[in-house]
Amino acid sequence: MDLSGDTPWGRQLAGLRGKISKLLAAEIDLIPGRVRRLMRPRPVKEISAWSKIDPDEVAEAEALIGFVLACRTYASELAINEVTQRAFNELEQCLDTGTRTLIDALRNADDNDRAFRRSHVDAAVRFCAKVFGQDYASLLNKAAEVAVGGAERKVAKA
Repeated sequence: MDLSGDTPWGRQLAGLRGKISKLLAAEIDLIPGRVRRLMRPRPVKEISAWSKIDPDEVAEAEALIGFVLACRTYASELAINEVTQRAFNELEQCLDTGTRTLIDALRNADDNDRAFRRSHVDAAVRFCAKVFGQDYASLLNKAAEVAVGGAERKVAKA
């Protein structure tokens, strides 16, 4: 069976590939924005005492990051090279800059918002494990532990 673009089957396959590419590209385009919104540092007034970031949102965002990574692996076959590379670069930038801000917020957290700040950093660590690898995520986790330890010492001295 000839599946080249010059046959009816080939044209159908090319049309189907184009539709799949458009659907995937539309979904992939939205993922960095969703992760960015979840990573956004919250002001204290938006945080309820002892609350935590929604674990379902974290799990969904983590799965979406995995989706981008899977699509990136097969981007040329799926005709989505540009969109996957752009989404991956945006995720890298968001996580690289966002985690520093979240760790600083954790370091300066008081008793009322520390649980939320810690859960926020934990989410960032999970995302970074997907994008940058487990070694990078382990370093972030250690930085978060140091930040919590420093905050607790500061409270104990006061």
